[in-house]
Amino acid sequence: LDGSNSLAPALASSKLDTLVLSRSGIGAKGAIAILKALSGHASLKTLHLDFVKLGTTGAAAIASFIPTSVVSELSLASTGIPDDKW
Repeated sequence: LDGSNSLAPALASSKLDTLVLSRSGIGAKGAIAILKALSGHASLKTLHLDFVKLGTTGAAAIASFIPTSVVSELSLASTGIPDDKW
């Protein structure tokens, strides 16, 4: 999580088009910090969060993030998001 909080402000102003955080171990809290920073990001097209333990808290953050983004490829394999949250 500490690394995610440090990374989040830099991401907000970046021109990044792809971010792969799969198997990063950031967890739901780290992912939420990054998703908040990326809200409204104009160039991020690809986001991979495979094998990051997101659960229902992370699912809610993703649901809030998607309408504010231009992401066209979102990968969420094995994140622990329950099937009934899709």
